[in-house]
Amino acid sequence: MRATGTAQAVAQATEAALPTNTPKPTDTPAPTNTPAPTNTPTPTSIPIPTSTSDPKTATAQAISNRNATATAQIALARQGTAAAQTATAEAKSGKPTRTPTATQPPTSMTETPVPVVLPSLENLALGKPSVADMEQVGNVAANGNDGSPSTRWCANDSRANHWWMVDLGATHDLTGAEVTWESAKVYKYKVEVSTDNVNWILAVDKTNNTNAAQTQRDSFTASARYVRVTMTGLESGAWASFWEFSVFGYPAPTPTPTNTPTPTNTLAPKTATAQAIANNNATATVQAAEARQATATAQAIAKATAAIEAYKRTPPKGTWGASDSGITVSIGDFRYQSAGGGMRFVAFAVRVDNETISTIHVNPFNCTLVDLDGATYTHDAETYSFWSIPLPAVDVSPGSYTYGGIVFQIPSNTGPAKFIYRDRSLFGPTIEVDLRRPPDKSQ
Repeated sequence: MRATGTAQAVAQATEAALPTNTPKPTDTPAPTNTPAPTNTPTPTSIPIPTSTSDPKTATAQAISNRNATATAQIALARQGTAAAQTATAEAKSGKPTRTPTATQPPTSMTETPVPVVLPSLENLALGKPSVADMEQVGNVAANGNDGSPSTRWCANDSRANHWWMVDLGATHDLTGAEVTWESAKVYKYKVEVSTDNVNWILAVDKTNNTNAAQTQRDSFTASARYVRVTMTGLESGAWASFWEFSVFGYPAPTPTPTNTPTPTNTLAPKTATAQAIANNNATATVQAAEARQATATAQAIAKATAAIEAYKRTPPKGTWGASDSGITVSIGDFRYQSAGGGMRFVAFAVRVDNETISTIHVNPFNCTLVDLDGATYTHDAETYSFWSIPLPAVDVSPGSYTYGGIVFQIPSNTGPAKFIYRDRSLFGPTIEVDLRRPPDKSQ
């Protein structure tokens, strides 16, 4: 009875150890009235021995198979846990900690250095917009930075303190400037720079210059958009005039494209957040700088517009003058009076000094007035009520002068910009007196 109980226990253990759909070994006797199933498939994951002579051996084999399967599953679970822990550590630190696999060899810690290429210096003033306080016909401000050695800018009189300015179009890092004067004489000058055309910084001070070299180059360091040169002193016989003015520096950096590809290695959350904050701060800084520049430009335009409107309403105050070929023309004492029909009279005194060795021929009808819109007007012969002595048509001998009033009729919504004197003789000079600059003598 004990042997029979033992055999039954072994048989039950054998059934429990084997898969439920695994047929019993072929040499185990089955009941004679129950046919063995013929269509039960054998599992492919655990092969069944074709012959089992001992129930204990079958039981041990089943237990061994199950233990092997469990061991493999535990190893896989441990590997997954380790991978998850590694990913968690990377996310917290923001740095990869995984060891490269054999299929992906580690990158060398020593990378080949990339050469740094500095941008080359350029003449940033070449062809850029330029203006001056005054200019001669044919020797305009744009000639001063056109790159041609045969064109020049020149003021229309021999006095000092005329200026010339160039707009570089954007703020650049500047390293210096070079000027080629009209002749090899001593020019005293200064160079100033500005970012807004309102606030100026002295970059070069040669107001005590004694160098008579025709080409002079000055080094300085500044970040600016506007560059202005002022001739503060002139040698006898020299005028404010130069063939070329160059400004050297580095071109403005190329903006970073907005479609920068996303890095293949995704940043950790903290790093990505910090990067986003830095980008937002940089954008805000640029926008604030642009807003300040726009405000300064708008203020400068508004100030200039207000000054022009005031100039249209109020007669100029002071005395202006210009000279050429020994003839000096001075004007002042401006007066306005309505002429009706949207017009008004502009009257002022004119003095013509003859410092030549020949007689000159003054005629008010050869003189013209140019308004702020560029329109030209001739002397109004019918109106002399402003002056007891009108400017006469007279010959002026060497060392003498003539004096008198002159009247023009111009629209009420503009103002005088230039007075142009022409001598009556065929070869006499044309002298322009620019009223847009500060007066030589305040009234």
